Order: sequence, then structure tokens, then C-alpha cells
Amino acid sequence: MKIGVDLDDNSFDFVGAYLLFHNETYKTNLKKEDFRIYSFNGNRIRKFYNTSFFSEIKPFPGAAEVLQKLKENNELIVVTSRPITIKEKTFEQIYRHFPNTFSEVFFSSNHYTKAKNSGKTKAEICLEKNVSLMIEDSLVYSKQCVEKGIKAILLDSFWNQNGDLEGITRVKDWKEIGGLLI
Repeated sequence: MKIGVDLDDNSFDFVGAYLLFHNETYKTNLKKEDFRIYSFNGNRIRKFYNTSFFSEIKPFPGAAEVLQKLKENNELIVVTSRPITIKEKTFEQIYRHFPNTFSEVFFSSNHYTKAKNSGKTKAEICLEKNVSLMIEDSLVYSKQCVEKGIKAILLDSFWNQNGDLEGITRVKDWKEIGGLLI
């Protein structure tokens, strides 16, 4: 099976790293629970991309181990809506934390920031690349995949609680993903 894997707040703890940056830089006390909508200030997020907080982003517990196991019998590709402007940093993070795990990396358009990247949605990329399953944290992207006949696993987060989950499997962590797929 070919599996698509999202990066931020799915494989990498993006919001966790962003909060460390934001709280230190802007003297705030934000917590993950404060993110009910996945939205960031454009100038602040661009500044974040150029900090050690971003370059030292960590994977979620269990992500690397489960992905390595999944790779044994499946083909894994990255389908991310990160801006193409941070392509090199993205590849460096993938190689450092998930070496020899993914066969390809694709940058989709981003409905949050309106970044065009490839000009294709995650669902369109998955359909084009014959992806059978997408592992994602965005309910919007998960629904788009399901509408195209692609199964979706949704990693639970504060920002994806409201909406119809028809055809989507919600999981709490990578251990649960492993239990479903390995």
C-alpha cells in the first residue's frame, strides 16, 4: 500500500516548537489547548522558520518507529502543505529524523496560508500518486482525501475536534496508528 504522511503536527510537533518560540520571543504563556483553530500570524511564522526552534523541531513520540515499521511493507511519501520556501529545511529535518523512510516528498497548496506550492491539494497529489491512505492532523485535508476515495487517519488535536468524521479514523497517537496498520 502507498501511504501519504503529513509532517507538521502529525509527524513533527510543530505547534509545540512554535509555542516555545512564541512564548520566549513575545513573552506569552500560550499552551497547545489555546489552538482551537490552526492559524498563525504570517510575519511571526516566517520569523519562526528562521529560528533554532524550527530547525530543532522534534518528531512526536513513536512516529519514527511506527513509520520505519510501516515502510517494511508499504511505500511512504510525504505530502505537506509547508511552504516551498522552506524546502531545504524540510528535507534536512526529514533526513535527520526519518532517514530512508520516504520515497518522495510533495508540497501541496495550503488552504490556511493560500500558498500555492504545487498548485495541487493534498487529495489531488494523493490521487495522482495512487496513495491509498493519508495520515493527517487536518480535518479539512482528511475530508478532501475521503471525498476522493482515499482513506484518512486523523491524529487527534485541539484544532480538529469539530466536524463530521465520516470515513475518517481518529487516533490519539502514533502507538494507535501502529496498532491499526502494523
